[in-house]
Amino acid sequence: MELFSYLLLFLVIVAALLVVVPLIWGAVWLPTPNADIKNLLKAAELKEGETLFDLGCGDGRLLFTAVRDFGAKAVGVEIDPFKVLMLKLRIKLAGLSGSIKVIWSSAQKAELKDADLLFIYLSHQIADSMLERFKNELKSSARVVSYSFMVSGLPIWKVYGDKKGFIYKMNIGKKLDRLL
Repeated sequence: MELFSYLLLFLVIVAALLVVVPLIWGAVWLPTPNADIKNLLKAAELKEGETLFDLGCGDGRLLFTAVRDFGAKAVGVEIDPFKVLMLKLRIKLAGLSGSIKVIWSSAQKAELKDADLLFIYLSHQIADSMLERFKNELKSSARVVSYSFMVSGLPIWKVYGDKKGFIYKMNIGKKLDRLL
């Protein structure tokens, strides 16, 4: 019975850390529903060989879907060190170390130049604060998927579901800038 008590205490501590640490690091985890992930990637026209970036990748479900179902490469950026460690272990166990990379960093500091598709589930305030970086660092052919929140200053290319996801093409914005 004593072993059970220690195991239970350990699980409570781990669960508490998974809740408390993100609050300290400034990142609240709201996972994208599994039902929406594949449909969002289809709507954004993710292609085999392209590189998907997920800012705030959490448990990596989007990364695994991009690699397994679309043949893409994936890069996840996560600020929570526990999620990064757990995700790196899952990637290694799945044998996907060559296809998925995880970076321990904040979304605001991540280097975006290699992204063909950028997925964000960030508040509109954070996304709007990163708009200039999106415009300056992303390839002109890149697409941005914002789950739940619109990004002010980018023209919408597609809307997924009942305004669950907003998809943007960076070249649309650049063409508009040239016309103005």
